Order: sequence, then C-alpha cells, then structure tokens
Amino acid sequence: MLLAKLNEAGVLDLIRRQPLRIAELTGVEQIGYLQNLTPPEPLPSLDDLEAAWKDYAKCSAGQRQKVLRAFQDLRATTRIDGLRSITPAAAVAFQDAVYARDVSGKQQSHLFSSIRTLLRFCRNKRAMAPEAIAKALEHLSMLTPDESATALDPKPVERTDWDKLLAKAKGDDVAMILLMLNGAFYAKEVIELEWSDIKNGCITTNRNKTGKCVRVCVLWQETIGALTRVKRRGEKIFFNYAGTPITISGAQLRFSKLATAADVSVTASQLRDGAYTAAVAAGVNSELSKILVGHRSGLQDNYVLRRPAMVAPACQAVYDAYFA
Repeated sequence: MLLAKLNEAGVLDLIRRQPLRIAELTGVEQIGYLQNLTPPEPLPSLDDLEAAWKDYAKCSAGQRQKVLRAFQDLRATTRIDGLRSITPAAAVAFQDAVYARDVSGKQQSHLFSSIRTLLRFCRNKRAMAPEAIAKALEHLSMLTPDESATALDPKPVERTDWDKLLAKAKGDDVAMILLMLNGAFYAKEVIELEWSDIKNGCITTNRNKTGKCVRVCVLWQETIGALTRVKRRGEKIFFNYAGTPITISGAQLRFSKLATAADVSVTASQLRDGAYTAAVAAGVNSELSKILVGHRSGLQDNYVLRRPAMVAPACQAVYDAYFA
C-alpha cells in the first residue's frame, strides 16, 4: 500500500532519477549513493559449481568423482538449491544425517573435506562467487567427524601374511613394502619419499596430514639392500613402468596385485598398523613410537633431527615381530 502511494506521487521515480537531490532534501545521505550502485551479478548455480569442478579440476578421475559424489550427497540430503541455502542449519542437518549412517570417522572426515574441496576450488581457482562461497565454507567448517566413530581400530598384518607378501614381491615392490613396514608408512606416504630423505641409514621426513610433525625410522639391512636395487630415475624413489613418479592409485593397484599373488587378504594400511602395534606391544617408549608413525610427540623436533637414531628401539621392535 505504501509503495503504491509513493509510486502514485512520483516519489519512486524521483529517487531513481535524482538520488543526490533527494538525499539533500531528506538528509538521508545513503540515498545519494544509489547512482553508484551496479546490479549484483547472479550467483552461479550448484550445477555450475559441479560443472567447473568436472571440467577444470586437475586431479585423478577417481578423486574427481569422489569429490563430486560428496557434493551431490550434500545437495540430495539437505535439498539445498543454491549457495545461499548453505546455512548453519543446513550444515547441522547434513552432519546429523551423516552421523546416523554406519560409516567410520575417517569416512565422515573424507566426505566433509571433499565438499569443502569443491567449493574452495571454485572460489580460488575459478573466481566464482568468492564472497558467497566464503560464507558457505564458513558455515560448513562446523562439519566434523563424530567422536564416537573415530576410535582407532588397527588391523595389523599377520606375520604369516607378511611372509607371503615378501616372498611374492619382486623388483621395486620389495623396497616399497619393506619401507611401509619399517617406517610405518601408508602407501600414499611411501610414494612421496625422495632419495634425499635417506641419510646415514635413517629416513627423516614429515607427516603432512597432521602438520609438520617430524617422523623418523632407522632402516633395516633388508630395507637398505632392497633400496640399493631400485634404479634411480629422479628425486622420487618409486616410479611407474612408464617412467614417471608412481601415483597413489598405481601404488594401490600394485599392492592389490601383490596381495592376490600372495593369496592373502591384506590392505596396504595394515602394514602401518602392524608396525605401530608391534612397537606399542613391545613396550617401546611411547614418544619414540609416535615419532615413528608421525604423530605429535613430547620431544622437540630439533632434538629428534639431531639424533634420528634414537628411534631405533621402535624399529627394532617391528623387526622382531616380523622377522625374528
């Protein structure tokens, strides 16, 4: 009703045509700024965001699909219809729905992280709606794994299965699996190792997953021997058959083929679980065990770097469990 009366009196038209004059007459300075305003650009749709990720994300096809599925999960579960729909309430609703599923804390973490990855990519790499996406990411930052689902459930490789794996391994795979057990490395971590990480019979590096925590392992003679048989083709230690650094998918495929050949049902992460479990079970100082696996310890990093051989008891405990 008020707008209709204002329109009849020509006030609205006058505001549009002479905002500065109206500002002077009314004393409302903000009206004078209307002439400098530009119409806001329409926000990209959620389909636009997905298309940008599919067309431009530089990652493996598997990773691209994983991130896309996570974002589509958010859309389907919360029925959001645009960036403005990603509110704190929507984030809480999605988190509650994920908590109700029978999935581990690690799976929850990967799901939440993948959703944020797509949005950050669109904002940072494609310059799409940076302010709106920043606000959406702020709301989605509350997505955290359910603490009751994040309890550790280690599945250490059995000694008999380890023996079968080592017996069937050939070429670079021998060094790869020895390093994974010797240094409690995941497959992703072992393929990132470089020759320069090896000094005086030790590997000194960082575990980026939890920050810059120093991690160290003292190499067994078996591991050193296997490494001497690996051909140096660049800074990285492990390369694929095409002559380029091996990817995580390639490493996982290699390990899967090795497990099949050895007739064992073992995953690559079980070698890391085996190393950590062996060190803890042997009563090794907990700080040394943490340094081996790359967890934050009570020891200063510079102290560990000066004396990497201090981790020898943890590595010896792993050796005794799987070779003695």
